[in-house]
Amino acid sequence: MSCASNDIQSKLDELRALNKELADLFIKDDNIHAHTRKLGQYCAKFYYADIANKFSSQDQKLETIIKEILDLCEKSQVANVTTVLRTIQNTTQNDPETGANVQELFIRTWSLARNPNASVNAIGIFIDSLDQNIVAQGGCAAGIAARLIQPYTSFVLERLENKQLHAKQDDDLAKALALSAKNTGRQSVLHQYDKSKNNFSADKNQNLEDVELELALALSMQSNKH
Repeated sequence: MSCASNDIQSKLDELRALNKELADLFIKDDNIHAHTRKLGQYCAKFYYADIANKFSSQDQKLETIIKEILDLCEKSQVANVTTVLRTIQNTTQNDPETGANVQELFIRTWSLARNPNASVNAIGIFIDSLDQNIVAQGGCAAGIAARLIQPYTSFVLERLENKQLHAKQDDDLAKALALSAKNTGRQSVLHQYDKSKNNFSADKNQNLEDVELELALALSMQSNKH
């Protein structure tokens, strides 16, 4: 495995463990505010991996995203989601409980959900996380940020897993090509030896031992190349 692939695997193992802890926090207690600080600390580790790998984007305008989300919402979710979106629009500073910038987290999570490589239910998961704020009788900025952390971290982990898969495929391809090149070079040398043997009888000045010595040297050089 290449160094790059090893680095990805190391980060992947760390984030998988954190993602499991995050899931346990969401299941453990109905009061999301009991875990907002820890959720923010965990989210920061996913954020660093996200930025380093350029998985998400914050280029899309907030107003454009809001329109897209409302167009995709189930009718039963529109009222709740609209309320949450209004709070996000009005929250321009970092949330003091999670430490997250709510608007940036919202925009980046949406970009991950909309990515062509995202799971087919990513958009539904994202919209459900918004709706859940009102369903759980919440709706404050800290609760919105905390509930956005769950899909955000899951989407970043998904992208990193895909990157690791592609890195492994690249490693396997490189090994296959190297082996093929090695075998091709060896076959070329053997072919040349057969040709020399066939011509040997026509060249009385050439010694068969010389032909065999040339073969041994050529094969040795091929091995040293690889």
